[in-house]
Amino acid sequence: MKKIQLANKEYIIDITKDTYCNLDKKGKRGYKKQLRNEFKKHFDDKLNEIVNRSISIENLNVIKNIPFFDLVSEARSLYIEGFYYSTVALCGVIGENICRTVVGSAEITVNQKKLENKPLIKLDFSALNKILIGLNLISQNN
Repeated sequence: MKKIQLANKEYIIDITKDTYCNLDKKGKRGYKKQLRNEFKKHFDDKLNEIVNRSISIENLNVIKNIPFFDLVSEARSLYIEGFYYSTVALCGVIGENICRTVVGSAEITVNQKKLENKPLIKLDFSALNKILIGLNLISQNN
């Protein structure tokens, strides 16, 4: 692990694996201690923010037996930790999964003709979304 200063801000360059492997036994113990201290400082510095975000989240009503429950739980954890871009990206994946699950298990009928589910599920998500909006099966606000 190396520290560098850029514009009066300290950054850590993580080269853990290569650095650690080349150390003797005593060096490895010291390096682990240094990593523990760095991580502890990082977590301690962010602890109040993490607690505040944790208690600010509305109730999370999720059905535990859905295939992507773990993703919803992970998105919550990402948000609490402050990884906002990752949270948004994962929520997009979750939305796609929900849409595909609903389409895969629904009977969609247009003009008294049942649509085949498999081709719809395989569509690019934006195309599937446009079709469902065009058929008034979902709205853009949902």
